[in-house]
Amino acid sequence: MTKQDLIEKYKAFKEGNKIFIKSFVGLDKTKVECAKAQIKLLDLVIKDLKKLD
Repeated sequence: MTKQDLIEKYKAFKEGNKIFIKSFVGLDKTKVECAKAQIKLLDLVIKDLKKLD
């Protein structure tokens, strides 16, 4: 698995969380906040992966 493979994998996971948030609009704030936190974490992971040689 290459660095680019990992970046694409985490981007896909991030997009899945965005879809999850849209599906839960108005239903469960805790799940939405958790998904938003995961997106922030994934952004950091992707950023760090891009820095690797």
